[in-house]
Amino acid sequence: MLGRLFGKCDGSYAIRYRKNRLVEHDVAARMVTQQEDPFGWKAAQERVKSPEEEQVFAIAREHGFTDGFVLPRYGRRGSLGFITFVGDHLDDSPEAQRLFEFTGL
Repeated sequence: MLGRLFGKCDGSYAIRYRKNRLVEHDVAARMVTQQEDPFGWKAAQERVKSPEEEQVFAIAREHGFTDGFVLPRYGRRGSLGFITFVGDHLDDSPEAQRLFEFTGL
């Protein structure tokens, strides 16, 4: 599964995410494999059932990522991927609204 992270990011969160293999306990990453529709972090956080799953969101908060949404996408050869937009809040600027419209959110 391939993913891309958008947000105010210096790369430290993505590095930490990979280094600590957080994907193994990431509820949002698991949800990507179970549904095709975009979803918000709130929906993912409601499915947290273990301390390890909560730790994924706690680490994100340490990096200033407290809100976001995930857009599942299939590649040309059927590969599953996703785009995650994260930050300290969801942006309601005109630019962000155009992006939401473009992605179907």
